[in-house]
Amino acid sequence: MQGLQRHDELERAISSRPGERSAYASYGTWLTSQGDPHGELIALECALADTPDDESLLRLRNDVLSRHRETLLASHPALTVERTAFGLLRAMRIRAWNPHDLVDAVDAIARSKMARLLQELRIVIGYDLGPAAPRVCEDQQYDGPLARISESDTFAMLSTLELVCDNYPLISVHVEPIPSSFAKLVELTSLRLRVGHVRGLESTALPKLTSLDIDLAFIRGENVRSVGEASFPSLERLAMGGNSDDGITSTDTRALFEARGLPRLRSFAIRSMGEPQPFIQSLAASRLVSQLESLDIQCVHFWSNDEARALLAAAPALKHLRSLALGAVDTTPETLDALHTLCPHVTVRPRPPPPMMTFNPPPPRRYPG
Repeated sequence: MQGLQRHDELERAISSRPGERSAYASYGTWLTSQGDPHGELIALECALADTPDDESLLRLRNDVLSRHRETLLASHPALTVERTAFGLLRAMRIRAWNPHDLVDAVDAIARSKMARLLQELRIVIGYDLGPAAPRVCEDQQYDGPLARISESDTFAMLSTLELVCDNYPLISVHVEPIPSSFAKLVELTSLRLRVGHVRGLESTALPKLTSLDIDLAFIRGENVRSVGEASFPSLERLAMGGNSDDGITSTDTRALFEARGLPRLRSFAIRSMGEPQPFIQSLAASRLVSQLESLDIQCVHFWSNDEARALLAAAPALKHLRSLALGAVDTTPETLDALHTLCPHVTVRPRPPPPMMTFNPPPPRRYPG
């Protein structure tokens, strides 16, 4: 964006103390000294925090916005402001109907001086599934529009990014490769992708990422391996799954459970439409499991008695866990009781009764140690 004034030290003070008004006031004073009208807006918003009904301050603020709206607050039909703080946009949502909408909305945010320290961005990809559904239900490639985010300094301080396909899994939104889309978003701490397919996680550098949630329409072996080969040194929570798998094998899960690039991971959850066997085979000698505090394995195919016993054989590798969740288990009462002793807190979702007997699956049974 042309004419964008930046001050790294003052901007980082706001990012590290987002609720402290003095950090915003100092930033506004500096912007005013640079002849940027955004500084005046920040000063007025700081003053209004004490006297929100002051009519003179309200008139001055509205006047600044009216005179400089094009540069301060560029608008677009796809944009919604979700949170503001002292004259800065802190959280926004984009609802895009196609890649072109997303590009236009991202460009509108990049033109807005009020968004220069945007913290959270949620992107919802929506489709009209009416009479035109056969024409819109097709793969969509979003790596180009997303790369636009990484190219703009406006998003340099982004800490939370979500990309959600509204009609998932009917629409297959592809995000590949990941590195070009998120290359410069080094401040990201939380990333959520609910899309059709992703590629390139193993080559993505996000040094501050602490939470990663990947929900794919089609989870494949390459997706599982790419997480195992990734390097996210600050990651503490990982959740991944998909509506269908494409032959996930024990080779894929071994790569995942041997991950050496996730030294701080403490919570791991995986949901798969496949069999639990590949995951069980990888647990006993897993390097990753030894550092976890909680593990959640949900497979739509029921855990058989043999698979449950195989998990019990890996008990020494699981004793340190604070919590373990399994589902859905179809085994003998004796084996079920033995599963409850694997760690202090075990949640087992039993196989639900046939649909003609109940419309609601039974709640999980919890067994504190």
